[in-house]
Amino acid sequence: MDYPEFWSFSPIDGATGSVILTLDEYEVIKNIDYLAKTQEETASIMNVARTTITSIYNEARAKIAMALVTGKKIHISGGNYSLHDSYKISIKDKPDGSIRIAIPHLNGNVFEHFGLALEFKFYDIQNGIILNEEIIKAGGPECKSYAGLLKIANTDILICDVIGYNAQASILEAGIKLYANRSGNINKVISEFINDNMSNSSINTDNQ
Repeated sequence: MDYPEFWSFSPIDGATGSVILTLDEYEVIKNIDYLAKTQEETASIMNVARTTITSIYNEARAKIAMALVTGKKIHISGGNYSLHDSYKISIKDKPDGSIRIAIPHLNGNVFEHFGLALEFKFYDIQNGIILNEEIIKAGGPECKSYAGLLKIANTDILICDVIGYNAQASILEAGIKLYANRSGNINKVISEFINDNMSNSSINTDNQ
């Protein structure tokens, strides 16, 4: 599956609580109700039994109905899922005990807009020492989810500048720690991180 482009929905008049739609429920709804695929086709796409799809579909529709009727907010999060094979990239194995940091990169600087990045620079760091550095080409604006790409690359931390709300949600769902509003020379930024001079900042939520 791909990560959603939108992660929460709320009534204009204010919500009376919330429901959690899991990512596998979202994927089933997307395939059956939006893409008009059959339950059999959806089961094949998701590599599960048709009876499982039926159960997930019924539960998802009940949640959506409750939100629509009672005015609850819908959040998409969690569940059992695997990412689409298109996210697989060629990158060195992460050394045991190291952390992997990804930074949107352009000409030696942190690229300003996370969602428009054409490449990422990866650092593998252990005990304050850079073990590996590698620049990986990304998909650009046509890439559906950089969070999926970074998750497949075993990324632990994303350092970036501007990142939109929905991209933040994808990064958090992928289990990646986020440091935003970082700009300038990429080597200086990573050096500051290694020297423990970085702290979680307020997130820049400008739309991508």
